[in-house]
Amino acid sequence: MAWGSSSVSASSYSSFSGILRLPPKKSGLSCPMMFSRNRTRPVKVLLPAVAALLFAGQATAQVTYEPRGQDEETVDEAPLSQPVVTPEDAPLQLVPQRVRDGIGVGPQPVSDRPNQGSGINTPAQPLRDGYLSVSPGTSDVAMDGLDGIDPSGIGILTEEDGGFRRDMWRGSDRAVLVALMPKLPVNVTSPTMLSLARRLLLTGAAPPAMSAADTFAGTEPDSNDLLRARVERLVAGGNVQALAALFERVPAEIDDEVITRARVDAALLTGDLGGACAEADAANERGGDAYWFQVVAFCRVIDGNASGATFATDMLRDMGVNDPGFFALMNQLTIVAGGSKATGAIGSIGTATPLKLAMLRKAGINVPVEALVQASPLLLRSIATTPNMPANLRLEAADTASRQGALGAERLAAIYGGASFSAEEISNAVLVLDAIGQARGNALIYQAARRTPAPMARARLLEAAWERGRNAGTYLLTAETNIEATRALPVSLDLFE
Repeated sequence: MAWGSSSVSASSYSSFSGILRLPPKKSGLSCPMMFSRNRTRPVKVLLPAVAALLFAGQATAQVTYEPRGQDEETVDEAPLSQPVVTPEDAPLQLVPQRVRDGIGVGPQPVSDRPNQGSGINTPAQPLRDGYLSVSPGTSDVAMDGLDGIDPSGIGILTEEDGGFRRDMWRGSDRAVLVALMPKLPVNVTSPTMLSLARRLLLTGAAPPAMSAADTFAGTEPDSNDLLRARVERLVAGGNVQALAALFERVPAEIDDEVITRARVDAALLTGDLGGACAEADAANERGGDAYWFQVVAFCRVIDGNASGATFATDMLRDMGVNDPGFFALMNQLTIVAGGSKATGAIGSIGTATPLKLAMLRKAGINVPVEALVQASPLLLRSIATTPNMPANLRLEAADTASRQGALGAERLAAIYGGASFSAEEISNAVLVLDAIGQARGNALIYQAARRTPAPMARARLLEAAWERGRNAGTYLLTAETNIEATRALPVSLDLFE
């Protein structure tokens, strides 16, 4: 990464070298602007533009965009003239176009069928937890060691739709993988780093076998260890859609506190309240954290069980749960369940959680802006991509989520394009940027660059946008968000004065 101050060292991935088998690296850059090699004058205005255009070819060749969910609005934006790109200039596609943000189009079956050979001197091929053995010189096949499917091998991507190979962990030490997984960077703005991380976390791959010490220690081996580590990284990265898709594959009977908590949170954020309530009921019966009882109390009130909700709320108080925001929201939900409209007078909700966000939605109360300050990437992305949230709230959440690697440039651009500005603000964008805040300023300059037809004026707006990105440490993200306006600039020597 060579442009801007938002450089992210690849050293975070060095620990995975020799463990993860990456496919051969391909390169391909395309630039729609050609310049005379006889020109030697310094480029004052569009030197960043050339860099951004070069970046565009590389960025297009990587999978960095999120899929558009059904809950996302379509934002009408000013049309842009696009340069003609010949087949020779077209950027090289490294992975299928249908793979966006690390999620394939629908669940894809993961084949465990080993490669077929002649049967002569064919080595044993891994098959889930066991092996398919072929005797040399014969066609005899013997199955061995299939005690069950290791849940840590579950994923939603295969090599065919953008994931890595199913044997990518072959030869790796399982304990080392589990120990290294928390170091995987997921809160960065580098499109390449995010794409690699999400593909790694979502690929269905045969996990390494449990070590002999784990197997014969006299205790039940923890077969959920690698899956749990992957889920924790997906939660930290804020990719709620990927989590929800992964949990469609994960067996419901898995008894793991971290995995179940992530499953319930993903269900709450995606509107699957029935699924969240069923999981919470089962987890609460097993005992454990008071969080499950909080979810159960919420489920009772939305089911119309007022007495059950009151009992659960009283029990939480008796248990010493100190969460004024939760109890205030429960009170509002009880009012709504009784047929009245929520008063909205809840004050601070405290630390924002997926449960509290679901409660706010159910009560019809807007998320307090102050709740975004300490909100996790998972919450920020969910708020940013919820159409019926207030526009300014979505804008603030999207801007913050993008800086934490939870929202890609394509969705960020769509949310920027949906912000409302007056004609005067568009015309004087550079002059009012510092007076309207970071998020609105970024959205204003994005819209102004798209709507300004004069090439020199547009170039200066883009230069201001890149400078803001450089100062905020999000240069690459800013360049990618504004890439369409950059590509629409004509080839003109006037821009180099």
